[in-house]
Amino acid sequence: MSPTALPSELLARFRGVALERLDRVESDWGNFMHGGGRPEVAAVMQQELHTLKGEARMMHFGGLATLCHALEGLVAAVARRSRRVPEEVDLVVTMAIRFMVVMLRKKDAASSAGMDVDGFVQQIEEIVAEVAADEPETPAPVPGSRSAPVDLRDRVSMATQQRLAALAVRVFLEHVAAGRARGRLGDVVHALSEEVTSLSAVSLAPRLAPHEAGARGLAESLGKEVRVAFDVGDVRVRAEVAESVEVVLLHALRNAVDHGIERPEARRAAGKASMASIRVSARQKGGEIEITVEDDGAGVNLEAVRRRAIDLGLSTPELALRAQDDELTELLFRPGLSTRTKVTDVSGRGIGLDAARAAIQRVGGCISITTRRGQGTLLVLRVPQASHLLPVVCFPARGADLVLAVAAGPGVRVVPAEGGMPALDPVEYFDMAPPGGARSGEGVRIEVRRGEARFTLRAGGAPYAAVATRLCPTADDCPAEIVTVDGAEVLLVRPEVF
Repeated sequence: MSPTALPSELLARFRGVALERLDRVESDWGNFMHGGGRPEVAAVMQQELHTLKGEARMMHFGGLATLCHALEGLVAAVARRSRRVPEEVDLVVTMAIRFMVVMLRKKDAASSAGMDVDGFVQQIEEIVAEVAADEPETPAPVPGSRSAPVDLRDRVSMATQQRLAALAVRVFLEHVAAGRARGRLGDVVHALSEEVTSLSAVSLAPRLAPHEAGARGLAESLGKEVRVAFDVGDVRVRAEVAESVEVVLLHALRNAVDHGIERPEARRAAGKASMASIRVSARQKGGEIEITVEDDGAGVNLEAVRRRAIDLGLSTPELALRAQDDELTELLFRPGLSTRTKVTDVSGRGIGLDAARAAIQRVGGCISITTRRGQGTLLVLRVPQASHLLPVVCFPARGADLVLAVAAGPGVRVVPAEGGMPALDPVEYFDMAPPGGARSGEGVRIEVRRGEARFTLRAGGAPYAAVATRLCPTADDCPAEIVTVDGAEVLLVRPEVF
């Protein structure tokens, strides 16, 4: 399949993400050069290059993938030395990054016409050979180790989303107190809330489905036949979660096609259909989204994992022999562990599943693998939902047509208030009583207890427990937030900010 046959929006997103990756690699290379050659910086660069290599290959940018592979090897070789990096190495790395930027910005994006990629790669390989000829002074860094997470860049920052959510709160308060204009302001509140929600929640289906073409193209290049099916429905996640899921899916599909799926003749000999199957599904499960990638390939060779763990010093022979299957599959996420003995531009350096786990952990998710020899492998991701469920205690406002709520959860109690403490009225605090509205008498006093902190509030009725959905969260220092309880809008208040 030619690059032009891929969806234009997928190619455009790949260009943008790839350029961001190269910006980070260039910045990290500068830090590595001037920061004493810290191994954790080199490890981050290797992860970025390895991920970009896989993305480029799936998008049919063969020259870019080849350069990433060569540069990944050069960074790995240089990182094993504690001495100053030679100037010619610095020059080649800088030129290679600029070279890749030019390739990404070419109008015919996947074409390398007029660019001597092979000659450049040969130059990099010669420098790698020269560096390798020196006796290493320090152990090689463990790929994947890092001093701090590298956050994916949001198109709209969280701070901006929180400011818009705070604006929605202000409009909502005016809506409550507006009298005749209440209907019009209510429409504004709904529109603004939906807009804020859309900034942080995206549908997974259009983000994942285009990767089918990349997986199929990779299979064809390896002489394999595979059918990729997606069943993700209308599952929605936060934008940064979707980007991390895409990174994991990229690794999962590439690993399934390259490592797990057999050639047609091998599948027939094993009594299987020539055409292999990979199924990607997503569904809501409890308070999380569960995403699975399952193939019917050869499965993971756990004995090879056992031997490799011993060779790398990740386990003693005694412990490795006693290790259960789940312990061995967990080792696949360790940096540098690969059962491949030959490094190719598809896989082999052992930087892949550790990068996938790092990407998904950065957004609060987790990942696991189960496998059956000769029958296939199942990769499971669990990530947060786009909307967060929050236990709350609700109570009617005093003198306003409004329900208020405070966050509940462990260590929080809401009880009838005893006398003696001044009580704060949220309706008065936010000045949202309708014109001429009554105050409903004294109402009810309730006390919110959080550890040693206590807050007394005036309410229009008895409190009751509920579960709220957070659609457009505000910052922790904002006194209120709009949530929904049973489909109705409720004002979540933070008395500690009052």
